[in-house]
Amino acid sequence: MGKYRKIKEKNVGNPGFSVPCFLERVINPPYFYSMAEMRKYDLEDRLVKFAILAIEVCDILPSSKTGNNLEHQLSRSGTAPALIYGEAQAAESIADFIHKIKLVLKELRESRIILRIILEKPVLKAEKVETTLKECNELVAIFTKSVQTAKQKKNTSQ
Repeated sequence: MGKYRKIKEKNVGNPGFSVPCFLERVINPPYFYSMAEMRKYDLEDRLVKFAILAIEVCDILPSSKTGNNLEHQLSRSGTAPALIYGEAQAAESIADFIHKIKLVLKELRESRIILRIILEKPVLKAEKVETTLKECNELVAIFTKSVQTAKQKKNTSQ
């Protein structure tokens, strides 16, 4: 079997998509899903929706030096979590999974700071920024708990 231990996975509603079993417990349904949709809830979908929100904020930023800089930063850090999470789904070990989820968390925190700058400067006053910041805060909480749970699982399996 080599030096990597196979991580148990469980399907979460999408054919061909699964998450490590220990991550499934920390997934919280978003506030905008109906009860029927909550059963089909998928963290990857939530990260993709966050990326779309971040891109929408980028699209409405003013065309100034500040706006262009923040647009560039937010477009990268706002879309990266979904892409890195895709890599985490194929983690070769629990340690690899933890590392990739920490990268997701790092990008989400960067996005949160950029969104706060946009609001507090104020570069832009829009409800879309506040909605995106709220979603970012919720995702940070989810992934922080995910890292803690994964570390506990790693320690108990050794």
